[in-house]
Amino acid sequence: MRKEQTDRLREIPPAVRILPMSAVKEFEGLSVKEVQRQFFLRDLLHRKTPGRYLYHKSGLQAPPGSVVLFQYSDFLVAEARFQRSYRFLEPDEDYNGALYFDPKTIRVFDKIGSDVVSRIWPEFKGFSHVKWKKLNPKRYPVFEGKLKHVRTPKA
Repeated sequence: MRKEQTDRLREIPPAVRILPMSAVKEFEGLSVKEVQRQFFLRDLLHRKTPGRYLYHKSGLQAPPGSVVLFQYSDFLVAEARFQRSYRFLEPDEDYNGALYFDPKTIRVFDKIGSDVVSRIWPEFKGFSHVKWKKLNPKRYPVFEGKLKHVRTPKA
């Protein structure tokens, strides 16, 4: 394992959140692999503002540097470090605001089910359409150790 990977494993983020994404509303039923490849490894990086994620209903409350785990089709499929949230004064089409993530921290990995998540975070009770706000960040290195086939966007 490279030194930067080892250092990252030891790093405890200020918070860990799970952000559910809609297969119907956002991705028209794309598969997990398609969402990882098209959205996380390509589109999210190549926007006018790289790392900008538009949200429909409500944003995310977390300190900068928090790890956001993206939930899609009842699996965790990607992660990125949160920078900030911005709520639009007036909705823009169907979006109420934007979340900003550090593009250098976007990673996808083999999908992780609720069974693995609940073993790492016993307070986790299963996936839903609700954001998880209270995952213990000290358990994040354990989660990171479970990741397989991690990929990052190419610049």
